[in-house]
Amino acid sequence: METQSSIYAKTYNFVYLRAKSILEKEDDIQQLMKEVYVQALEQEIKEEKLYSWLGRQVYILGCGKFRKKKAREADYIELDKQQYAASKTVDMEQTIEVICETLDELPDMYRATLYAFYYDHMKVKEIAAATGYSAGVIINRINYTHKYLEKALELYAEEQKAKVQFSVEAVVLALTNWTENHCLSQQVAQNIYGSICRELGVQTEVIETEDKGGCEHRVREYDGDIVTELSEEFAAYQPKNKKEIEPRFLAIGAVAVLAVLILVAVFALVKPGDKKNKPKNPNTTEQQDTSDEILIENETEEETAKDDSYVLPNSDKVLLTRADLQGLTKEQLYYARNEIFARHGMIFGPDDLEAYFESKSWYKGTIPYDDFYNQVEMSLTEEANVALILEVEEEMQ
Repeated sequence: METQSSIYAKTYNFVYLRAKSILEKEDDIQQLMKEVYVQALEQEIKEEKLYSWLGRQVYILGCGKFRKKKAREADYIELDKQQYAASKTVDMEQTIEVICETLDELPDMYRATLYAFYYDHMKVKEIAAATGYSAGVIINRINYTHKYLEKALELYAEEQKAKVQFSVEAVVLALTNWTENHCLSQQVAQNIYGSICRELGVQTEVIETEDKGGCEHRVREYDGDIVTELSEEFAAYQPKNKKEIEPRFLAIGAVAVLAVLILVAVFALVKPGDKKNKPKNPNTTEQQDTSDEILIENETEEETAKDDSYVLPNSDKVLLTRADLQGLTKEQLYYARNEIFARHGMIFGPDDLEAYFESKSWYKGTIPYDDFYNQVEMSLTEEANVALILEVEEEMQ
């Protein structure tokens, strides 16, 4: 079994670099490292799961520190396919240098997402689950960052007359370069480890660095797999309103609308005559007419009660606006956001959410929380609504 010092020695740069991609202040970064390692060393994580567990905890705890920040999410921007591989005429060394400098200018949420996607090769859903944001928000951040880097390179090329140009290949290489240039020194790493040992109440040992403290673990190279993965991810989260409607469907739709209008017109002409001139059935009493009215009224009330069991009945179908959320309390927003997941059968666990949804006739909990994102494909409308509700919730804190 590995000692605590050996676990730390081979992973400290792995953890540090991920924390640095999220947070800016060195004190905050080192505090996050301590929190992650205290949990890891107390739980005795299995060796084969060590890096994945550490990486996930960094994103969960680190992103939790800035989720209260108010930030307007970027709009969806598509990446041109020719922007994957770098052109042979591009000065790659200069391009990488500009991207590395620009990375430090990115908002922390966007830099963290870019790092997780390209450097840690995490899937969009994995990043969403770790950070607490919707998959739609994650893909938007990746696209926004692409365009931000592209503009920075265009400006540099214009000012310096340099042959620099954006490409996914350059991003991957730049992140590797950024990693190598931001590693912790062994002395600083030793000081942090001493602080962790004091918190755990154990004796501090001298760490012997292995493989640069894990900084190269999970580093990926630019290859065909990245192109395939990006294409699939971007296609999966492309907004539906971006897709073109085929002419034949437009023609069919026009005919259908025309037919409906004709039927409505005919119905409007016939209905008044029926109501005024239809003779009364001698076997029909006023009491029966009243009973029919009561029955219809009761059916309407039952339907209304069914809708009332949701905070936002159409949040799975209709794109919400801030106006739709006005007047809702923070608790109602909390339930409204989670009922989007509840519709798909998410099991929330032994807490207030599970008790709340168990009281709803429509709720059928079938998918454990940890498996939810691997089994359920939420619509873009649902993901956008989750992100909006969460944003409004955080503004109320």
